[in-house]
Amino acid sequence: MNKFEFVNKDYQMLDQKKRQFTFHDGTQVRKKPIKLVLSVAAALVVIVGTAIYFFQNDEARKNQEEGAYSASEEGNPKEQAEPAMKLEQIGLPDDFKAETLNPGIKADYKLNLRMIEENKFEASASIDIENLSSANLSNIPFNFSMNQVGELSRAKCKERVFSWAVDQCISNLKDGGAFELKSIKLNGEKMNYQFDETVVKLDLQRAFSSRTKARVDFDYTFSLPQFFTENETYNLLQWHPIVPQIDRKEWQLTSSSPGNFDFTYELVKDFHVVTSGIDPEEAQRAGMQNEKGIPEMFVMLWPHKAAKETKVKELSIRVFAEKGQESRVDQSIETAANVISFFEEKLGEYPYRQLDLILSKEREGSYPGIVFVPEKRKTVNPIYLKVEEDEHRALIYRIAQQWFHGHVEVDRFKDTWMVDGFAEFAACLYLLEHEKWSEKDSFALAQEVNDFFGVREDLNSNLPLSDYRGSMGGHFAYTRAQPAVELWRISRPYGANGGLSFLRTYLETYSGKKLSSFEFIRFSKEYFKVGDGMFAKWLDYNPYATNEGIESFKL
Repeated sequence: MNKFEFVNKDYQMLDQKKRQFTFHDGTQVRKKPIKLVLSVAAALVVIVGTAIYFFQNDEARKNQEEGAYSASEEGNPKEQAEPAMKLEQIGLPDDFKAETLNPGIKADYKLNLRMIEENKFEASASIDIENLSSANLSNIPFNFSMNQVGELSRAKCKERVFSWAVDQCISNLKDGGAFELKSIKLNGEKMNYQFDETVVKLDLQRAFSSRTKARVDFDYTFSLPQFFTENETYNLLQWHPIVPQIDRKEWQLTSSSPGNFDFTYELVKDFHVVTSGIDPEEAQRAGMQNEKGIPEMFVMLWPHKAAKETKVKELSIRVFAEKGQESRVDQSIETAANVISFFEEKLGEYPYRQLDLILSKEREGSYPGIVFVPEKRKTVNPIYLKVEEDEHRALIYRIAQQWFHGHVEVDRFKDTWMVDGFAEFAACLYLLEHEKWSEKDSFALAQEVNDFFGVREDLNSNLPLSDYRGSMGGHFAYTRAQPAVELWRISRPYGANGGLSFLRTYLETYSGKKLSSFEFIRFSKEYFKVGDGMFAKWLDYNPYATNEGIESFKL
């Protein structure tokens, strides 16, 4: 037996065909049988056929999605594109029951503000607190930014490049930013307290027991630094103590509980008062406001009348701006009126009783009934991103926030994405459906941010806010952009109106209630008939948990 027959026997033992060998110039060479060529040809046919099959199915899927997008609720069904595959009927089943969280804390505020002279204020806050949780609490904390307003202003000065600019900025602060807490009383008894930056804690001798009530009274004075008193305007940023939320039987200091507010004020001269309630049309020295179900009472004292005002149905929209901003005023009020009209039709009634737009230089933000529209906007690493958020788009996003900021309560420490992400998603759908932007342009900002940072970092959207410190994308990438992209991925087969219907049902189901990411996922799975895989990539979620051990109850 020669060695090649021995080798062939080995192959036979492995149940393989014999290999034929020959010699060529002393080198071992394997013959190329005809069957090998035929096998390769057959494989190529299979590969080409498979590619054609998947291409056709992909085109069918795209046609289905485009058909779903182009279809409108009012359109003629016969004129709509027939989908290649039948879509699941979206919506909640009749037996769906919301599993919401224990609200934890209920708070009612009586606030008084008195201006004793220019930029000197006396204030008092009487807060009735009810502990609705099952926990016996060893302390009662309050968020109180006035303790740090001076330090924050000096820190802002230190951001200047040149040392002389820093010194000049600090000297211009003068006496602004002074704060004195005269007393805190619990149920009429004077209390000891501790300040930790912007948090004040009461040292309790007895626990604040579950299902009990307490009244806490604050008396204090303050003045505002230069940054909050420009052009005779007083911006009272978080000027009163705020009760935080309770989650997992612990205080969550980064969040606030919605409450009812009674607010009175006395001033040394006439101001146009801008608040979270319905404000008088004329400037005045004294007045009162009442508002329910808001997390804080925003207050700004404006020396001039609103630059422009309009109404959408019964809702008043006002724009406040310095002189010379006429073009911005016209554009902002037109955009706001269109956005309010659209969202009231698609999402439901505007949550507050008035909307005030304040055209600022740099300050941005959204408060109950208030939207700041900055002329200069900060973007996320603009060096790397091609898309920039202009003033028009920023205003749409901030107005959308109004629907998700107060009426549905979430843990702002872990679930702030359920405010910012939903608002970004709603803004994209507005551009797509109302302004008729292309899908690519409507989602360009969120998509580019998500694509850029998503491949460089792997962070979920419902992490504690502290986890985003030091990350490349920060809050913008993970609590705003990523959720918008993922929500569109889930709802895209049903088009813009499908996404808007989803948001409306969410608001109707959970308005006035508190929920977590876990409950949102359960709701979305029922609504879209999808599985856990749609959420595992971008949310910190254990599908085998039962509402994550949080106190909850069914409604």
